[in-house]
Amino acid sequence: MSSFVSIRVHSWFYSPDHGQLCKVIEPQTLWGDTTCRVWLSDSNSVVRIPAVSYGQAVTWMGEK
Repeated sequence: MSSFVSIRVHSWFYSPDHGQLCKVIEPQTLWGDTTCRVWLSDSNSVVRIPAVSYGQAVTWMGEK
């Protein structure tokens, strides 16, 4: 398994793939692969992305 940023529910990250902030709704690990359901703030949509994407993500430290 790849190393990645610790994933916490309600944490904010920047998704370079989507070009916007996202909020973690639910992390899930299945067969050793971790994905997260995230809410994309700008488009008001929910998507599932691989947790390894967070290796390049920037943690959002403030309030949206």
